[in-house]
Amino acid sequence: METLVLNEIHPNFKKHMRGIEATTTNFSTGFEIISYLPNITKKEINNYRNGNIEFRKLESIEGYILYLVKIGKIKSEILFNPCLYKDDRVVSYINNKGNLAYIQAIDSNNGRLKVLRAIGLTDKIARHLHKDWKVMLQRNIQQKDLVNWYQNLIKRYSTKQLWNFAIQVGKFKSNK
Repeated sequence: METLVLNEIHPNFKKHMRGIEATTTNFSTGFEIISYLPNITKKEINNYRNGNIEFRKLESIEGYILYLVKIGKIKSEILFNPCLYKDDRVVSYINNKGNLAYIQAIDSNNGRLKVLRAIGLTDKIARHLHKDWKVMLQRNIQQKDLVNWYQNLIKRYSTKQLWNFAIQVGKFKSNK
């Protein structure tokens, strides 16, 4: 993972991202959940910094998987395709029973990193992720097919509706 500094511009922030509201994923030394929020408020920062975390998932017959995450009171969809990583980092994470995740919140108006939180996922959540990623790797899920499936979902349903449809994977209670 690149060196990240709070209140500095995130190294992956690009000008075309200015003002967007979105959540993306990445995978380096652990699973990264990166949220971009325009004019992020102190309340949102507090949610990302200290909120409980809950994971849910939707799965299609074809094996496409959409995880949803609630951090504090903020719900987001997280689309992750382990097949995008041609090296062995995802497989190594799975085989080593990795559970490290990084939560990042970025003000998308200026690209400044406002929250960097490292957590150890619960065994239950990590087992779900590992199992699902293994299946996606075995099926060699194509990114364009996964994105098309996801776009069809979000055209028909809101994040709140998807959250209600999804099955719970697990919860992570904050220490604070």
